Formats: sequence, C-alpha cells, structure tokens
Amino acid sequence: MCIRDRNYTNTPYIKYLSDNTTKILSASSPYNNLHNAKIILDGSGTINMTVEMPYNASLYRAYLDGIECGINLNCTFNYDGKELNFTLVLGSEHTLDIQGYEYKYVNVQSCITITDSSGVYNLTSDINANGATSCIFINNSYNIILDCNGHKIYNVSYTTDSYAIGISNSDNVTIKNCEIADTEAKYGISAHYSSDINISDVLVNYTTIYPVYYGIFMHECENLTIENSEVYTGTYSTYIISSDDVKIINTTLGAKLMFSNSNYIDAINNKQLNFLSN
Repeated sequence: MCIRDRNYTNTPYIKYLSDNTTKILSASSPYNNLHNAKIILDGSGTINMTVEMPYNASLYRAYLDGIECGINLNCTFNYDGKELNFTLVLGSEHTLDIQGYEYKYVNVQSCITITDSSGVYNLTSDINANGATSCIFINNSYNIILDCNGHKIYNVSYTTDSYAIGISNSDNVTIKNCEIADTEAKYGISAHYSSDINISDVLVNYTTIYPVYYGIFMHECENLTIENSEVYTGTYSTYIISSDDVKIINTTLGAKLMFSNSNYIDAINNKQLNFLSN
C-alpha cells in the first residue's frame, strides 16, 4: 500500500504500509523542525511501515506511545540514510514520535568534558593531560562519537578513580581509533551507568607502579561492544561488573578478562584471553 498527498510537501511521506486496514490518522512535522515527525495511526497486529522524512537527519530516535523503540518491544526500526523502516505491533490508536538529530563536529586538542547530544569529537593531535586525573569525560550525553584518529592520550596521574577516557550516564557512545599510553591512570577507559557503548580500534598500552589497575572498566552498563582492539595493560585488561549484553570481538587482551555479576556475554575470536568470572 502506498499513500501520498502531494499537497503535504513538508510532512512525512508514508511510503509503504503493509496492512491496508491500518489507518493513518495524521502525519505531521513541526514547521521549524522538519527532522521530527508525529504519526498517529490506528490498527491491530504486526505491520511494517516505511517513512520518508521531509529532510534527512544524521540519525533518528523513535518513540511509540512515549516509550523509545527498542525498549518498547512493540516498535523496532532501522534507518538506511534515506528512509525509516518500522515494524510495529498495534492494538488500537497509537502515537509514533520520530526525532532526528544532526551531528555537530568539534576538533579536540586538549582534555575536555563533553555534555552534549549528537556530536562527533575529533582529536587533531596527541593530548598531554599534564598530570591531571582525567582527560576526556563524556557525561549525561547521547549519540557521541569520539574519534581519536590514531592520536594518543597520555600523562594522566594516578588516583583511585583516575581515567584517560570516562563515560557516565550516557547513551550511544562510540570510542574509536584511540591510543592510551605513557600514563598512570587507574582506568584507561571507564564507563558507568551507560548503554550502547562501542569501543573499536583502540590500543590501551601502558604500565604503572600501582598494584590494581584496569585497561577497560565497565560498571552497570548495557549493550557493550569492544572490537578490533588491543589492551596490554592492567591487572585486568578488561573488567565488566554488573553489566549485560557484552560482546568482545577480535581483541587482544594482555592480562585478565573479568566478568562479575554480568549476563549475556559473547567473546569471539580474541587472543591471549585469560577469562575469569564470579
């Protein structure tokens, strides 16, 4: 089924609807933000729907009846760069809110705290922390990409909670192409109370005189992926505690991998893996 009214050039286009008994009651975008849309529909059962937005955004989040798709299991979708393809389970009248975001691009040459949404942070040089106890802190943020572009973060001092890269209370964070070396940080990369964390093509490689330290440390996080990385440092190369849905793929671990009170763990094609759990 294909629905289109050419008069509505600034509204989302319902390009495909798998069930012709489902009614689209309204489909509109705010006049001042054509990346967003609200679609009200009435139907029952499982349907597929393709939506073409008035303007494409870098990424989208969607909410069915106020609950984010994916968390609301009655709504899943993917975005192919042009269209949003939804699978919805309907029971009556429902509201689908679509929110689009544009990434902003920031060049980074020194330690920074990020409290933002939808940003790409690019290191343009190595960063000397000059003995600080943290360098890059991503806090209360979502849709963040930190791309070190092969640059190094170094010279972080030791404390009981020092880190080169820290993540807290954040969602959908990607850390890639980073080197953490020549430092005494207790944690190379540390994440707490966060979800959808992706770490790829990262080298954590340093030594310290202190007895317990961690290359990558995750605490109370969900949906974590570490891939194509090398972690040679630490009492524990990677320590995962009270976290679920973890994948470690094509990664070299020079010391122990530790899981504690965590579930749904996949460790695939890794090297020098010393696995512990409790």
